[in-house]
Formats: sequence, structure tokens, C-alpha cells
Amino acid sequence: MKTSVHNSFEGLLHSFENYPDRIAVTDKTGIDYTYSEFYGHIAWCRESLIERGVKKGTRVLLAIPMTMELYAMMEALFSLGAVIIFLDPWLKGSQMAAIIKDVKPQLLVCTPKIKWAAYLMPAAWTIKKWFAVKELGSSEQKWAVTQVSDEDTALITFTGGNTGTPKGADRSFGFLAAQLKVLKPHLQSNETPHVDYSNFPIVGLADFAVGNHLVIPKIDLRKLENTDSGEVWNTIVRHKVTRTITSPSLLLKIKEGMDAAGGNGMVKEIITGGAPIPFRLINGFVSDFPELKMEAIYGSTETEPIAITDFKSMYKTMETPLKGVFAGKSVSEIQLKIMEPSTKAVNADEFESKILPYNIPGEIVVTGAHVNKGYYNNEQAFSENKIVASDGQIWHRTGDVGYQNAEGIYLVGRLNRIIHHHGTSFHPYPIELYLERNLGITDAAYVQHANGEIVLHLGKSETVNDDEIFNWIKQADYPLNSIKRHKVDLPRDARHKSKLDLNSLLKL
Repeated sequence: MKTSVHNSFEGLLHSFENYPDRIAVTDKTGIDYTYSEFYGHIAWCRESLIERGVKKGTRVLLAIPMTMELYAMMEALFSLGAVIIFLDPWLKGSQMAAIIKDVKPQLLVCTPKIKWAAYLMPAAWTIKKWFAVKELGSSEQKWAVTQVSDEDTALITFTGGNTGTPKGADRSFGFLAAQLKVLKPHLQSNETPHVDYSNFPIVGLADFAVGNHLVIPKIDLRKLENTDSGEVWNTIVRHKVTRTITSPSLLLKIKEGMDAAGGNGMVKEIITGGAPIPFRLINGFVSDFPELKMEAIYGSTETEPIAITDFKSMYKTMETPLKGVFAGKSVSEIQLKIMEPSTKAVNADEFESKILPYNIPGEIVVTGAHVNKGYYNNEQAFSENKIVASDGQIWHRTGDVGYQNAEGIYLVGRLNRIIHHHGTSFHPYPIELYLERNLGITDAAYVQHANGEIVLHLGKSETVNDDEIFNWIKQADYPLNSIKRHKVDLPRDARHKSKLDLNSLLKL
């Protein structure tokens, strides 16, 4: 079995040795920490964790908001070969309790505030050791990285899920190393280091591995819709940010800040992903700031990235919105196929027979070194989301519906949102993009209800009259039975505030 220093640490240790006085991270408090100072904080975390019995394979529930403390603790845990367990803060209390009972963490590392909240959750009492981190210390003790194999679990991430217990994506050290290898060309610079503003933890880890400077957003990610765009932009200007790597919803706030300031400051590049990107955002950047380098990453918790493209290519394809949302060509490190849509588990023989040719929409399935191979203690999730091919390769079912042509990948919807009408399948993304492109409608959902009725749901801000909408949809040759207007914004996922929450919508 191959053992090695995790690739993230090869880069991180290089940064410590070669750029000790360079700023590694700016916390949301505005305090800068050099790579030398960051090293000292990681050393202190390591000593504190070792005192509490942490070693290779120890399961540690890490419940710290996105701060410098989070990154120092993550790097310390990785360096010890521990297994980090992440619970999405948007999960319900009952879901968190079920996960804790299943995973059985051996240590809880949290803030004092979260410690008091944990007292109210009886399931947390089953965790024998707690470590409430109020403020990090620093140590001059030199440390070495524990040797790990590519197959050793590094991180188990429980995200999403509206009902039941969310599946925990089991990400090995080999997976994280492969992911870094794919992202590295897009994150490193041959000249001066980037100053990155990002709300993605994995970006921070990659930044440290290439010697960049990470600026942590001073925002509450759980209440992103209430975030002041002026405050976001002031943080970016104050810390001379050269690149933003954020979700589309946070990028909207950044664009509002740019518009109010009448310029892009020192920002030269933007990267976004994690959710569908609104046409107005792409149009706004291409029209107002064409000099910027603008990229969109398509991927998921189980595999990131799947494909990468630029805004100008996306904008060009949006001139014909009924083609769907352009995601670019798949990265070379991944294999991608389009499979006939199915809500059932698929075995090896069925898999080969279900592969579709170019230009035919189906479920996107992928395999590769940075595609996770399973879920923690969840055979049902594996059966539903993975396919073991005849050659032993494990393919991941993304749940996304799309097709390939010579240009690349086009996304047209989700597996649970396919509309069936008179023997023909229709998909929501093309018609929703079409309505945004032609009528400026940005809060819409094209949905087929259980009774077969096809309904266009509109959020409270939409004012285009029904007759005009019906006329445009008729021109697109899409079926529609009715339009339903709501007195609230359409429900979106808690994490990115972008993906439609179909279950909640159907309850309105």
C-alpha cells in the first residue's frame, strides 16, 4: 500500500519554508497571519490534539465557523492523519443527532458558543472528549506529518438533505491530493501570489499549498441574503484582493459592490461554482468588466471539478438559451459519460447498455482519481449514487441531467425534475434560462406536479404578466398548464441560496 505525505502538505511545507514572512491568511477580524505565524498556530493545535489522544484514524467532529482557527485546526488534524467529520451547519438538529450516533466521533472540537449549543443535543453527550477552542495559542515546536495512504479517510462531509439522514461523502487523502492536482493550475500564479477572497474551505487549503494569501469573508454564510454588499466590497478593497472564488450568490453581492464603487479595484479574476449561475450575473460581468478573467466550475461534493469554462463562452451559448446551461468541456483528469435517466440502482451490465450518444440528454456520470468512491457506513447511498462497472471502476451518479456535443457539456436539469408530456421529455434549465434571457425573469421554477400538471412557479418579485409568459413559452414549444405566483421568494438551498428546494416549493 502506497504511503506518502499528503500532497497538500508538500505544498504547505514548501510555503512555510520559502515564504515565512508572506501573509497566509487574513481572518474575518481583519488580522493578518504570516505563514510563520500560521505554522506556530498549527503546531499548538497539534500539541493540544495529541494531549487529547488524537492520532491517525481518530474521528474528530470539527464544528468551528470559517475562521483562521478552522484552517489551523484542519491542517493540524490532517497532519496527524485524523478523520475530520464536517456537519453542514444548515442541517436540522435531528439530522445532526442521527449522524453523531452513526459516526461516533471520539472528539468534538468546537467554539465555546457551539459547546453550549451541543449541551442541548443529547446525541452529543455520547462524544467522550470535548475541546472548546476560545483562542489559539502558538508553539515553536517543529512538527512532522504523519504518513498516510491514498486510501486512508481524511474527511467525511455531511451536506444537504431535506429529509432523513444525509449521506456522508467519504474523501480519502488520495482524493484530496488528486483534487488539489486538478485545481492547482487554476489557483497558482507564476508571478506574485494571488490574494483570494473565498467562502470555500477547500480553496483555502489549496491556497496554502501554493503560497497564496487567503482573505476570509466577514459575513454570516447562513444569512447571505442579508449581507451588505458594501461591506463585502470594502473588505475586498481593504485587503487588496486580486481574485474572488465564491458561490454565485456571494458573487452577486460582489458585483453589486463593484457597481456601486464604479470599478473592480485590484480584482483581476473571478471564479464561481457550486450552483447554477444566473444569466444576469454572467451578462453583467461580461458587459461591465470584460477585462477580467472569469471562470465557472461545475462539480459537486463528490467530485470537484467536473468541468471548467469561462463566462464569455457561457454568454455566447446563452444567445440560444434553449440549449441549456453551458458547463464547458470536462477536465482531462476525469472520465464522463451520459447515461439513460433512471431512478433505480444500476448494475454493471445495465450501465453499459444505458450509455447515450452525443446530443441526447441523460444523467451525467463520472469517474476518476478526484471522484469519491463511497459514503460512510451507508450501503444504500452507495447503491443509489455509485455504479461499479465491469472493470471495477466506480462511477458517480451526479443526479444532473445534461448532454455532450462538440462544444462541451450542457446542463438541462436534475434527475428529479424531468417533465414527461405526451411521450416527450422536457427539462427545466433551458426554459428557465430562456425566460430570464428574454423576459428578465430571475425567480422561476418549471415543475411537473404529481398529478401531471406542468406549472411555472414565480417568486414575489416577478411582475411579467401571464399572457406574455404563455406566449413566449408557446414560441419555445414547451408545454405549460398554469402559472402560480407566490407571495415569497421561491425556496432555495440553505447553503448556496441558488438551487431550487423542490420539496419546500411543493409545500407552498
